[in-house]
Amino acid sequence: MPLSEPPQLLWQLHNKYILSQIRHGVMIVDQHVAHERILYEKALERFANGLRTSQQLLFPVTVQLAAGTTPFWTIFFPTSKDWVSI
Repeated sequence: MPLSEPPQLLWQLHNKYILSQIRHGVMIVDQHVAHERILYEKALERFANGLRTSQQLLFPVTVQLAAGTTPFWTIFFPTSKDWVSI
């Protein structure tokens, strides 16, 4: 930032919005939406790089599968052998 520009002022409203003065008015940013957008962009980047990750559950869920359903399962989740015990 050049020294001739005044420092940018930021305000927070109701612990939800960030307000900033810009050249032609005021910019209002919803913090929750901005955070979701950041997470979305990170997920897109991981997906594009082949790093398909998922959100972990707080309490893991155990699923019982019959022996005949194993091939069906691996069609949709080819890497499931890394995280599924059969």
